[in-house]
Amino acid sequence: MSFQIKQGLAEFGYTDHYAVLGLPVDAAVSDIRKRYVKLARILHPDSCVPSMDKGQASQVLSKLVNPAYQFLSQDKERTDYDMLLKLVGQRANLEFDSARLHHQTAKDLLTSDQYQALYLSTVQSLAENQYSQLNRVVNVIEQLSELNLMFLLRRELMQTPRNSQPSFFEAAPAIATQPSSPEVSVTTPAKKPVDQKTVPPSDEFLRQYVRRAEDYIEKNLYQPAIQELRSAQKLDPQNFRCNLLLGVIYLKLKQPKMAKGYLFKAQTLEPRNAELLQEMNELKKQEALAARPVQSGVKAAAAQAGGKTDKPSGFFGLFGKKK
Repeated sequence: MSFQIKQGLAEFGYTDHYAVLGLPVDAAVSDIRKRYVKLARILHPDSCVPSMDKGQASQVLSKLVNPAYQFLSQDKERTDYDMLLKLVGQRANLEFDSARLHHQTAKDLLTSDQYQALYLSTVQSLAENQYSQLNRVVNVIEQLSELNLMFLLRRELMQTPRNSQPSFFEAAPAIATQPSSPEVSVTTPAKKPVDQKTVPPSDEFLRQYVRRAEDYIEKNLYQPAIQELRSAQKLDPQNFRCNLLLGVIYLKLKQPKMAKGYLFKAQTLEPRNAELLQEMNELKKQEALAARPVQSGVKAAAAQAGGKTDKPSGFFGLFGKKK
């Protein structure tokens, strides 16, 4: 049974733990706990309904639900994750194309005046029978994740002044079109010629990627920082800052081999940069440490004690000194 999620937050490279549990992204800790207990009862082989495949239910519980709850039940992990989701909302405001939405529920949320109430009611409706049909679990999670993504985007728009940064709403304002029937009124986004004032140039996107990566690095969130910098490199592979920061991350992860390539690339671009020189020194230290032979057991203890050890060796070392 495949559990690959491709829509919603997955399009930005992140797992949607809230969607897996069928919860809104601002769910309280108590609600997370209650929801998990309910899902555990539904999916556990000893308590699931007779018509449910016990093997599939056990897989869903162990591979989807349990990891999501274990992650969100940790205060630090959840706090960092919520901060990350805020940044995803900012990024979606700049980059996401509404034409990529797969589900009508997310499209409705995108244009609703009462988006918060609609979001909560739609999440609750989908979550009610989220795990009743195991063959549709992935589809429902993807619907929930698209809802979460659109909620994060709308929330970001409400918190950010309209004239402070461009968004795809500005590039595609909604206009009323001729209804398809007397009972239905349709509102669709009107396409507008590309204008430099409404669409940021590539160097602006690059600065956004780098700034978000720096924010992630400050919070020790290295994997999303790597993703942001790799996206930036697609726009400018020769960017000094991107290569330097990737080298910095891999040094923090104690992976000097990975760091070396990026730092050497940065060195070809700005060889006298002070920050780069500092990181090159750190690279040399890590490489020297990695090159040292590994000592173990009695030899390592003897080395620390100045080459002496009281432990006898050979046959008598196993059973004590000869009497």
